[in-house]
Amino acid sequence: MLPSLTLALAASTLVSSVLGHAGGHSDAEIQAEIAMRNVVTAHSKRAIDKCANSLAALALRERALARRVATAKEIRKRNNLQNGASSCP
Repeated sequence: MLPSLTLALAASTLVSSVLGHAGGHSDAEIQAEIAMRNVVTAHSKRAIDKCANSLAALALRERALARRVATAKEIRKRNNLQNGASSCP
């Protein structure tokens, strides 16, 4: 029974992907989708730019930096390294 279930799932996936893309898009539909994408992209960029320097974003960056510093110190300690000095020539 398992092989038939696998076959049925594979067939349904194939059929749904074909039906989901049946027919072409008209030039007007494509242009409308491009215009909508441009609007969304512009809005998203403004939203990101607006919050990039917020207190929450700055705090997040500080926590990320502290994690990276702690990780580097832990790796140096584990490998017996001093201040990031490498034993490679």
